[in-house]
Amino acid sequence: MIVSFLLIIPTNVFAADASAPQSLVVFAKHDGDADGETDRQATFIRQELSQDGRFQVVDDGIARDVISYHGNPGSSEQARLAREEVNQARTRYFAFQYDEAFAHIDRALAMLTSLDVADVGALLWEAHLTRGVIAKAMKNDAQAATSFAEAIKLNPLANLDPQFFSPSVVQLYDQQKQIIASGPVGSLQIDSDPQVAEVFVNGIFHGVTPVTLSDLPVGEYILRLDANRYESIARKVVVTADATALVQEKLRWTGKKKDASPEEQNAEAELRQGLSLADALKVDRVVMVNADQDAGGFRLTSRVIDREFRTSLKPKAVLYHQDEAALKLKDFSTDVVAQASQNIRRTPTELIDPAGSGDVRLLMAERKQLHKRPLFWGGVGGLAAGAIIGGILVGTSGGSDSGDLRVRFR
Repeated sequence: MIVSFLLIIPTNVFAADASAPQSLVVFAKHDGDADGETDRQATFIRQELSQDGRFQVVDDGIARDVISYHGNPGSSEQARLAREEVNQARTRYFAFQYDEAFAHIDRALAMLTSLDVADVGALLWEAHLTRGVIAKAMKNDAQAATSFAEAIKLNPLANLDPQFFSPSVVQLYDQQKQIIASGPVGSLQIDSDPQVAEVFVNGIFHGVTPVTLSDLPVGEYILRLDANRYESIARKVVVTADATALVQEKLRWTGKKKDASPEEQNAEAELRQGLSLADALKVDRVVMVNADQDAGGFRLTSRVIDREFRTSLKPKAVLYHQDEAALKLKDFSTDVVAQASQNIRRTPTELIDPAGSGDVRLLMAERKQLHKRPLFWGGVGGLAAGAIIGGILVGTSGGSDSGDLRVRFR
């Protein structure tokens, strides 16, 4: 007597490589530095991904609404509400509803001015600048000038890119900057042990140590130094006329990763923000995009966040000037599309950013071949024990990654 068993197993069970993510969102990260360029490049990358049949790209407006509602991870509740008011002000401004926009931005400023500038300086600068732009649109140059002056006091070194602001706004902003710069100014020379600590002045990122900041209006500033696994230092510094204030700080080793915040733009902060957005939108991956002014041009960075494995892929970056932007950005977007389709199970140690989180050992365990699992062979052995394997018929559909593996035992 011959007993036959027909065991049908989907071939994708055997595949070490999962299919590419079906859904993702491209998120333009606003940090008060070249946000217009960030939006432009995020739109370009979004279009490139949308043209690739492997991806279902979620509308950016939905992502913005989610961030506005849930807030940035790590922000206080009051700062979150202030960010929502700033976003609402922008929405009203672009809809030419200037009175409503002005009301939203004033509510944001009322919240932010009661918080520590070291924590919300970047958002406060953005709010003052937004208020100035709205006032200018309302033809109220006096209020616009006052708002621009407040923004300049927070960050005297910032310039407006004429590519993203109207000539009249840039002109009024520059006039206020010249007025402030015409008064007494001094410099800050900042160093630390160890070096390459992140430098924040009034909550706004100004590079890493050692760094010298020149042409600062005299007065008090809030300085913060951050370095991974070192205790942060925050203190007041005073800039005096025609002098350089020397700041030399020795950071205390803690052995622990620093508590990241959205303003610090580090891997952990972006990972938390990306995962929060991915969870809210139920997408497989989030592509974070950010452009900042750098060396007379722009530095564009991207980071792919994977929702399933709760981790970040290694970030990509490109430095470019306008005369070379077309070629460099095309190559960059091609790299981003390729990375977004990567399967982490293949080579996790090569793909995962060590600065983020995600256990490589767990990913390697997930990659274990099915034929190495005792449960699999126990099941097959129970069917085939004492029998003769008569044949293996394999059928897949059209060369795709799915199909049936038909195994007949006799």
